[in-house]
Amino acid sequence: MSDGVPDQRTWWRTILAGADSDTDSASDHRETYLLFPSAADPRQVIDASSNRLLAAEISRVPAGSSSAAVAARKVLSVGAGLGLAQVFRPQRLVIEGTGAPTLATRLAELLGHDEVRLSLAAGPIRPNRKPVARILGNEGELLGVAKIGWDSSTRALIEQESAALADAANLPAPFITPTARGVIDVGNLRVLVLDPLDIPDDRIDPLTVDPEVAVLATLAGTDGSVVGLAEAPFVRSLTDRLISHAGGAELRVLVDRLIAVSGHDPVRVGRSHGDWAPWNLRRVPAGLLVWDWERFASGTPVGFDLAHHRYSVHRPGSDSVATAAARAECDLRDLVPQLDLCAADAAWLVVFQLMELATRHLESGFADDLGEETSGLLNEIERRMTKLNRTDLRKSPKGIGC
Repeated sequence: MSDGVPDQRTWWRTILAGADSDTDSASDHRETYLLFPSAADPRQVIDASSNRLLAAEISRVPAGSSSAAVAARKVLSVGAGLGLAQVFRPQRLVIEGTGAPTLATRLAELLGHDEVRLSLAAGPIRPNRKPVARILGNEGELLGVAKIGWDSSTRALIEQESAALADAANLPAPFITPTARGVIDVGNLRVLVLDPLDIPDDRIDPLTVDPEVAVLATLAGTDGSVVGLAEAPFVRSLTDRLISHAGGAELRVLVDRLIAVSGHDPVRVGRSHGDWAPWNLRRVPAGLLVWDWERFASGTPVGFDLAHHRYSVHRPGSDSVATAAARAECDLRDLVPQLDLCAADAAWLVVFQLMELATRHLESGFADDLGEETSGLLNEIERRMTKLNRTDLRKSPKGIGC
């Protein structure tokens, strides 16, 4: 893990205990969790106080594609149902009370319960990696969802999502968005608590999920705001964010080159979700469920969310950033006319998307772990900008229609 980020077991302990507690007073409070799928690489952490609840939560956790992960889920789910404590011993994590509130006790207090059970997931290391907790009652009922900011970058994302949800609540149909119960501090953690969305349990295939282009047009807005690229809030935000990060110098040079070459070109801007991906969307009879609004922004190029969607779909199955970017651009050429954009705009939207992703990598507490992927993004940005400028495609309008 990155310099300054503890090993994963310690990372989870710090989060569950409420980060840096400022009291050493003793307490008999004790919480026991299971690390899944292994103690060495825990992606999920589940309250182990109830065998029935533990078995239910393990059975619903995606085990991943490896045969070892699938086998671990089967063994642990059966063991939990039978109450076989020895199955879990190496994977148990015990939080001893210190007198300060733990994450679970603070969430119970907010929701008005004597106690709650937590089932947390963080997934693989990625730029905005932070735990998301399912808050459960004693019978396993879902009471809410908590998103946990544990360092400066993820705490900022919690604040951004809290504000974004207030705006998103006013979006017209078909949007259905989460309702925030509140934001609380637990030690050094910043925690956003949401009412649960009624998301279907069926698995989705990202390659077949509709990118909902018409909905993106509604989200972007219809005011037709056109600005010079250099004055677009998106580009100005990139510049400001990169200035504050020592590792951002290389990308800052590329953004400066973009401004120097194409700064006067017109671009149509609007609102963007910022993480418009298949796993954050679900069609239901009442409309479109959309969650994870932490990257919501105004003043981004129209089509940015669509570029993010297509790149996100293709990157997991691609051998490189360049391959995923090429596949995304191919899709975009067919899709962007639905946003009243030119097919030629697809190439620039991919560049904008890669710049944003690289910036997120640099801002992350896991920046060192993401170094190889970041290098791939920077190399592809430079290659694409050189190609676009050489072929003089920069003279075509970006995001203002054909």
